[in-house]
This record gives sequence, structure tokens and C-alpha cells, in this order.
Amino acid sequence: RGWPVGGNIDERIHDGATYYVTTSRDDEYNQLKVKYSLVFENDQYSIIKLTKPVVSGAEP
Repeated sequence: RGWPVGGNIDERIHDGATYYVTTSRDDEYNQLKVKYSLVFENDQYSIIKLTKPVVSGAEP
């Protein structure tokens, strides 16, 4: 499942979202990057896995 807009991430996770893909480095991206696992990042886009929370601010 995917949604073309950000915001309400907890609701999106509840509705079945498992990844967050973005082309911008905004506040939402920065908050999610700290809370969840960054899967891939380059100069064009980033992918964050929403089902794998980061433990103590570091990857397990």
C-alpha cells in the first residue's frame, strides 16, 4: 500500500504502510529516520522501513 502524501504516519502504519519513500529531507523525514531503520538513501530519494524501530538511536 502506498500514499502519495506524507503526514499522519502512525495512521498510515495502522492502515498497512511498511515503507516511507521520500525525495525531500524535511522535518518528517528527519523524525522518521531517527525512529525507524533507514533502508536506502542517495541524493535523489530515501527509503525508511516503518516496521523496524531503531533501538536506542542505533541500528541493531
